[in-house]
Amino acid sequence: MGDRRQELAEAMRQQVLETIEFLSGLTESELELPCTDEGFGSTVGAVAAHVAAAYGRAATILQPRRSTPTGRNAGHVQVVGPHLGPRPTKESDGIDLATTLHRLRRHGREVVDLVRSYPLDALGRPLPAERARFANMGKPVEMIIEYMIYLQAAHLHSMRAVVADGRCGAGRERRAGVRRRDRSSA
Repeated sequence: MGDRRQELAEAMRQQVLETIEFLSGLTESELELPCTDEGFGSTVGAVAAHVAAAYGRAATILQPRRSTPTGRNAGHVQVVGPHLGPRPTKESDGIDLATTLHRLRRHGREVVDLVRSYPLDALGRPLPAERARFANMGKPVEMIIEYMIYLQAAHLHSMRAVVADGRCGAGRERRAGVRRRDRSSA
């Protein structure tokens, strides 16, 4: 069996490439189509911005830890990573496609590299508490990465649906075209 990190990194890399290819072909009017993707924006463009920002947040939590060398906080970890700003909201739906694609390429490449180089023995352990930014307390890093791949695929599916037929389904309908990997078969 191959290195699990490489499998996860390749799945993520393919997903980033698919998303970039899809977004690159959109027109301005398609980016402005209404899309209620469970609170992640009210347009296709806002969901695209959320997807790019999510890779940036993932890069932040997967960054290697480094200790503060001296002072009162000696021995505590310091989280490093890019500043991402707020999530897209209904009030900030307007996006610049070129900026979103740039962020998606940069953060996507960074996350893929971080997953490839993540310590193999740490994949089965939870993230340190100071890094838990999602509802993932106590979940193994591998499961968090798998879930991110699943969610990003669901967002891409939602954007494709709205561009294809002018609607964006939420909840179960949104996930109908996305199958989550069954962990019991691994």
